[in-house]
Amino acid sequence: MFKNYLKTAFRNLFRNKVYSLINLLGLSVGITCALLLYLQVQDEMSYDQHHTQSDHIYRYTTRWNFGGQVEHATNSPGKLAWAVKKNFPEVDQVLRVQSKGRQLIEYNKKFFNFYSFKYVDSTCFQFFDYEFREGNAASALKNPDQIVLTEKIAQKIFGKSKGVVGKTFLLNDRHTVKVTGVIANPTKNSHLRVNAFVSIATLDKDEATLDKWNSYGNCTTYLLLKKQTSVAQLADKTARWFHKVAVKDKKVKVQAYLQPLEEIHLHSRDMAGEQHRGNIKQVYALILIIIFVLLIAAINYINLATSRSLHRAKEVGIRKVMGSYRSQLVGQFLAESFLMVIAALILSLSLAELLLPTFNGLIVKDLFINYQSGQFWVILLSFMLFMGLLSGFYPAFVLSSFRPVQVLKGKMLRQPGSARLRKTLVVFQFSISIVFIVGTLVVYQQLNFMRKQDLGFNKAQVIDFALPSSLAKKAPELKQTLLQNTDVLQVAVTSTSLGRQDVASTSMSFFDDKQGKKDIQTQVISVDEDYQKTLQLTLKEGRWFAKQYKSDASRYIIINETMAKKIDARDITKVKMMWSGSDKPYKILGVVKDFHQRSLHVAVNPMVLFLNNSTPQHLYIKAKGNALKSTMALVKKLHTRYEKKNALRAQFLDQYFDRQYRKDERQGKVFFIFSSMAIFIACLGLLGLAAFMVQQRTKEMGIRKVLGASAFNIIWLITRSFVGLIGIAGVIAFPVGYYAMKQWLQGFAYQTTIHWSVFVLVALGALGIAVLTISWQALRAASVNPVKVLKDE
Repeated sequence: MFKNYLKTAFRNLFRNKVYSLINLLGLSVGITCALLLYLQVQDEMSYDQHHTQSDHIYRYTTRWNFGGQVEHATNSPGKLAWAVKKNFPEVDQVLRVQSKGRQLIEYNKKFFNFYSFKYVDSTCFQFFDYEFREGNAASALKNPDQIVLTEKIAQKIFGKSKGVVGKTFLLNDRHTVKVTGVIANPTKNSHLRVNAFVSIATLDKDEATLDKWNSYGNCTTYLLLKKQTSVAQLADKTARWFHKVAVKDKKVKVQAYLQPLEEIHLHSRDMAGEQHRGNIKQVYALILIIIFVLLIAAINYINLATSRSLHRAKEVGIRKVMGSYRSQLVGQFLAESFLMVIAALILSLSLAELLLPTFNGLIVKDLFINYQSGQFWVILLSFMLFMGLLSGFYPAFVLSSFRPVQVLKGKMLRQPGSARLRKTLVVFQFSISIVFIVGTLVVYQQLNFMRKQDLGFNKAQVIDFALPSSLAKKAPELKQTLLQNTDVLQVAVTSTSLGRQDVASTSMSFFDDKQGKKDIQTQVISVDEDYQKTLQLTLKEGRWFAKQYKSDASRYIIINETMAKKIDARDITKVKMMWSGSDKPYKILGVVKDFHQRSLHVAVNPMVLFLNNSTPQHLYIKAKGNALKSTMALVKKLHTRYEKKNALRAQFLDQYFDRQYRKDERQGKVFFIFSSMAIFIACLGLLGLAAFMVQQRTKEMGIRKVLGASAFNIIWLITRSFVGLIGIAGVIAFPVGYYAMKQWLQGFAYQTTIHWSVFVLVALGALGIAVLTISWQALRAASVNPVKVLKDE
């Protein structure tokens, strides 16, 4: 029986080549898109799942409420971890991870610069699974001045990755560290980006601040909980305890959250200090795109199969007369559906392999199809069952329901129910496609809005020169040397780079006669006297720091507009400020117009600028309009002259700042590509339906032409019903698209307005594409000679 199903299915598919080709192409494109997006979703959702203890590992995070100003922080005091272990028996083990910036290594008179060195407790490898090529995980980081390298870093330093345990090198000109282990290069699907682990005891106590409650740095605390522990109860208990031992100001409210390890990558969007985070909303959007693209492809099959029902009615009638049961007919039509889906799957796998390198380049990933994965085959089988049943069940139900007597007498000429369903499905297809197009246009509109938004500073023609610690003391000399060059307009010294996510922040107390004391969490940046001119900041009140006023550094600060609104004082000059933990008062010298430290995803925070030239970390160099490249060459020359160990870190500020939008740009491209594919698949179905409509109404067209109908009349007759369907699809899609994109825009603190012109453009575009698709068939119908059509009548 099954063999007969297959034979019949093959015959029908090859007998109707155009129909089969349209279905195969539509299903193949749909499944290919779904496969590629599935690989991306799987990659995003697989972060940190490879660790054996991942179900019991939690990151200790806190949510601070400073009088209505809320900040969710991932960093914690270095003293927290072991205090938690001591006070809460539910905690089996603790781990501190302290991230450091650029690391300088000297070995055999050669110098190397690396990043992603993590200073950790010896318990690190009880939490995270790393494959040791050499060394012992249990003892590798027990003592100070011990380091575990990845194979990649060991190869760069020593020229090999084997036989390096026991070797020593100088770290940051301060510590002679000993290699105690080499681990395999870690998977990229981890929220921890690691090149090496260093024992945390290596850090000097004044640098690591491991014994203080009020100093956070970049220390993150992880807890390994015992089984059967109530996470919610433990979080509540630790929050009350933390507030008691670590928070001096009892007016500040603190909530503790134990964040599951496996949720860190996708659920840290609102957390300060996160550098490499995903977006769970984007993953949900990708899953919806997968479902809708598969639905659009399946609808093509359903529409084309039911539209051909009259052509196969006699076949069904004869089979029923010959004794076929309805279940057998359903089986036959389902066999055709599954055969088509299997062929499409095979073609889709080939297309996916072919397109993966391009797709990887687009999303900056290294995805691949793992044919040895049981999960992959389960998903592939699920795709096949989903598409086979979805595409084949309704056509099988419709075709097998024909009554043989009516069919063989030629009385079954119309099926109103099936026609209505086809129209409904076409509306559904184009509604989804229109929503995709609206989404794509809004994404690009938001990106364009962000690029053109006034940032409050001028990033053009500015070079950001990051100073290593060895050059910090020479910053004044470097500045004077640069200013002597005619290509350089301004040079400023600062503590941080605009565009960085991890800006220093602290709590400050403000006093005035009207409100008394007010604590505000604020970002802090140290600047010099030329910072304003270099970045062209706008002063709203007061003045900027000046060299002739020696007291500016010791008595005054400058705040931004957001901070001024938070203080809400009548006379800003009468407000006094004190740093957290200090009793030395400062006055406000001026108020600067808000400028964006980070991307427009994030609202401008309260900010304090203070004058400090003693610890410079960056030089901002403003070049003349046509002298950016020559100025960069000058920076390289100066770096070579003054610095022999550390590699140069200099970049154009505009490019560095705009990197924050790369993920959004990639998301926009993904939306555009898959929206285009959705429209393409929908148009394939439209083309097939138009072809069968023309075929069914060929004689009608001939009679109309004989009676005087013009080619335009014939074309309009065919296209008008489809134009109406596209119009209905637009009416449904526009409010859905508007709502969906308003939700997406919530991820940005500063949003574009979804203008009505977007919907007009989409409506015209969708209508134009649909009309062009149908017109090809309509033109063929209009150009047929009526004599040939009607000669047999």
